Amino acid sequence: MDLSKSNVLFLDFDGVLNNTKFLKEQAAKINAGEKYDHWKHMLDPVAVCLLASVVHKHDLHICISSSWRLMLTGAGTEWPLSL
Repeated sequence: MDLSKSNVLFLDFDGVLNNTKFLKEQAAKINAGEKYDHWKHMLDPVAVCLLASVVHKHDLHICISSSWRLMLTGAGTEWPLSL
């Protein structure tokens, strides 16, 4: 993919796709017995939808500039955001 003439969004997940309020709500669900699902409990679906709308509106490519990129590399890794 040639990105020389592309719009690139450098994305850090923490504080962008989740926040303290959301994470506290998810922790309460887990403590109440809900089965833990990493993507469901770590990524705020409202924030993901907002990100998706910006990505599509501006035809952006995403460069993950977060330690989360280490979890999203390797064969068989699926992008959980459905962007």
